[in-house]
Amino acid sequence: MLQNSRGIVKYVYDFTIAYSGVKEHEYAEQVYSLKDIYLMGKYPHQIHIHIRKFAVEGIPEDEGDFTSWIRDRFYEKDEILDHFYKNGKLVDNEKDPELHSCINPFKLSTLARELVFLNLTGVIFFYLLKKVVLLMFRCLFTLF
Repeated sequence: MLQNSRGIVKYVYDFTIAYSGVKEHEYAEQVYSLKDIYLMGKYPHQIHIHIRKFAVEGIPEDEGDFTSWIRDRFYEKDEILDHFYKNGKLVDNEKDPELHSCINPFKLSTLARELVFLNLTGVIFFYLLKKVVLLMFRCLFTLF
């Protein structure tokens, strides 16, 4: 897919997202299930987003080299998340000012919780999804 995009797409963006209240070896979708969010009012109070930008021309074309490259990116993501679980933030901006991370406080309104009782769970889910996607783009445009 990337080979077909060369010459059209200049950059690939990598997003690493971490949620407050999730511990190491836990999964956000298990900690914050729809039931927990809407019926119990348990939701992440912060969403941390780390964005990296890679020039397509710097990404290997050879399948073996690309496999190694993408595997290395996932190892880096694991290190970033490990840092988050230990320090409560994705990156240390003090150590490397080139690294950027966005933190957004997140509030679930009372109205959103009440909508669940009206069988509008799907609408609420897409509303929250839209908020997260918009946050990701806002962070992307402020960082690059």
